[in-house]
Amino acid sequence: MDGKPNRVLACFSSQSGTSESLAERFCNDLNWKTEDFNLSIVRNTGDFEEPEALKKLEEYEIVIFFISSYGEGEPCDDGVKFFQTLKRWGTKLKQYSLFGCGNTYYDKYQAAAIELKQLMESNGCTLVGEFGQGNEANNSVLDDYDAWSFDYQPVISRLLNVPLKERTEYVPLYRILKPDEMNMQASITERHPYQEMKPFVSDIDLASVRKYGSNYVHFDLELHQEKSRLKYQAGDHVGIYPKNSRGDVDEMLHILGLDEKADPFIAVPFERLGTSGWRGKVFPSYREFFTHNVEINGALSRKLVQDLMSYFIRESATELRAELGMLIASQEVFRQKVLDRRLTLVKFFQKFGITRGTHYDTIPVSFVLEYLGPLKPRLFSISSSECVQPDRVGVMLKLVKDAGSGFDGVCSRTIEEIIGGRDRDGAAAGNAAAADIAGANRLPIYVKRSKFKLPSTLARPMLFVGAGSGMAPFRGFLQEICAQPHKLKQVTQIVVYFGLRSLTDEHYLYRDSFDEFRRVLGDRLVLRLAVSGGASTSPDGIRTKKYVQDLLREDAVAVVDQLVGRNGHVYVCGDAGGLSHGVRKVLVDVLGQARGSLKSGDQYVQYMQSMGRYREDVW
Repeated sequence: MDGKPNRVLACFSSQSGTSESLAERFCNDLNWKTEDFNLSIVRNTGDFEEPEALKKLEEYEIVIFFISSYGEGEPCDDGVKFFQTLKRWGTKLKQYSLFGCGNTYYDKYQAAAIELKQLMESNGCTLVGEFGQGNEANNSVLDDYDAWSFDYQPVISRLLNVPLKERTEYVPLYRILKPDEMNMQASITERHPYQEMKPFVSDIDLASVRKYGSNYVHFDLELHQEKSRLKYQAGDHVGIYPKNSRGDVDEMLHILGLDEKADPFIAVPFERLGTSGWRGKVFPSYREFFTHNVEINGALSRKLVQDLMSYFIRESATELRAELGMLIASQEVFRQKVLDRRLTLVKFFQKFGITRGTHYDTIPVSFVLEYLGPLKPRLFSISSSECVQPDRVGVMLKLVKDAGSGFDGVCSRTIEEIIGGRDRDGAAAGNAAAADIAGANRLPIYVKRSKFKLPSTLARPMLFVGAGSGMAPFRGFLQEICAQPHKLKQVTQIVVYFGLRSLTDEHYLYRDSFDEFRRVLGDRLVLRLAVSGGASTSPDGIRTKKYVQDLLREDAVAVVDQLVGRNGHVYVCGDAGGLSHGVRKVLVDVLGQARGSLKSGDQYVQYMQSMGRYREDVW
């Protein structure tokens, strides 16, 4: 490194990691094409949420914002204070660029990115390039980003007076070395504090496991607080690092020609290029690395397929290149044939019959690592309260299985293997904590704080709205209330709107818990069940299939009284594209009718949000 200052800042705000990964991808590509590895750097908006820190944005020649919208268009948790500081103090930043990630399922598409754009304009900042927009509703974020980046890179090249060099041959971002080639210690001490990049290896309490048919499973994770010092509150999330299946890893190793490779190695990012957690870690083998550390089941992009085609150079690959060329020529065709079928890289090779020795000779390991990236933790709403079980967190997992595509969720498969006693192929794992998870019931985890919390006073009505595993945080809330006499005494009314497929034990999650909560709270707890399975109407023509939105509409008079007349609270947990959006729309309608107009209803919901009376935990 030559100590030159960074000229470009990629600043992200992200709830699920999408904007963060795009910011890193942009900087990696820009630095390589300019052959200046100090040119750009990636930071989180949370690093600039104080007035003095905000001024540091002005030290860069240009700041490129990657901003995700959350919920109904508000900034993500890591960007809330940044937006507040920017509104209050402003900035003298001269020029900026912007790429937003949003979802057209919501009325306020790209609202957070648009708000940032308006704030920048009000401060006299100039937008450089087009306002890029990625749509998560149709799985086109990567393609949207690639199209924006293709047009934007020449713009920033002219702005910085730095030429871009197209790679005539692939230059790896990662080097695979043997440990003895590195001047470093291979051992890593396991100690607190534990967080996302250094998770704690927890035991699953097998005695706590309860399966709900083939769709859901509950289990508790041991925190071992004397060792981990991990604490949580009802409403927080637990991040779980799953592992890739042996079959998928075997196929990936075969694709890369690493079937017989067993030597210890280390993956080292070049300077300034990576927050992956791979830097400085020694892994026992390629198998362990790909099992516990690489997102081999991630979504594919047209850019990845296009770049892969450069390796299919054998004469026998002519027809394959033509077929793949047609596939990536149309975003819609690619969505239908790849994204909708949830093809992973392994399944993509299988689907199109791509084989080493027939269509290609070799694909660099670094190439695959750059596109797939590190294995990401899966976040789950904690379904317990620290007041009841301080040393364990409860988790309700929906088992993700798509019979049509043959796709299984990575975490779903990991948990099923563990609780089914079939997890026998793992030895030592080289994850971010470099911890041994050889135990058949152990998983790396961390606790992530959430703003999805009970109000300071419980005297006002509370509406809990969710479906399926969206009931998890509400079980934790009710545990907390029932376990503490002073909180139990405050409660006046709680209405739980529970969406489920049927009243059978397979779908009626936590039935025993809700029975106990009703016994303790009496008529102060109302459980409204929206059963959506079965026929839509009864033989006499009465509509029987219902969703939580339908029940809210049925209870319109009571809802208006609870939220407007008595200043109540709403908590929503579930799918961002369906349930959350639908619930908000119904409440806007119901409140709007009571207040005279839809606009008035929307304004009241926004007011509730600003006062912390409308909270969402959505994914």
